[in-house]
Amino acid sequence: MQTASEDIVDEELFLKNLKAGDRNSFKKLVEEHQRIVFGLCFHFLHNKEDAEDAAQEVFLEVFRSIKKFKGDSKLSTWIFTIASSKCIDFIRRKNRKKRFGSIKKIFSTEENKDLVDRSSFSSSLEKFEMEERKKIFYVAMDHISESQRVAITLSKIDGLKNKEVAEIMGTSVSAVESHIFKGKQKLKEFLLKNYNKYF
Repeated sequence: MQTASEDIVDEELFLKNLKAGDRNSFKKLVEEHQRIVFGLCFHFLHNKEDAEDAAQEVFLEVFRSIKKFKGDSKLSTWIFTIASSKCIDFIRRKNRKKRFGSIKKIFSTEENKDLVDRSSFSSSLEKFEMEERKKIFYVAMDHISESQRVAITLSKIDGLKNKEVAEIMGTSVSAVESHIFKGKQKLKEFLLKNYNKYF
């Protein structure tokens, strides 16, 4: 069993090999992070093909920029930062309106439970209505700020801690909490005002 100091040495050696351009180390990096990077991209883009393209761009950027990594944060956090940036660029280029993930996960607290869980119809009708809600929700996401969208996606959908979200966004934890709170309030207001019958 390795000690903490041995783990640190292994991480330092791994990073050294990455910066030296060792392809086996980079292959290991991709294998360890590809699932979560793809998941992050998919939650931003909500499209499998786009998520695969964006994830590929992420790892190409990691390969090109690994020498610039200074170790000020965890390697995974640095990769998530690149992934978030790539996804935002991807969205801007594609001018997508259908952005981000599940309405159930965002409005998961008890105070919002009644907003997303009122259906008592058959399973097929429930599925249809949920798809309609998602379409409407993507429209609503266009009516909050970019920082609010990013904070909500990373925190509420990808399940990152607010401290990690703050590192990725280059801001404070309190600012992340504010983005999430204000973003959720604006989403609720927009949905209830424009699509009340669906919620």
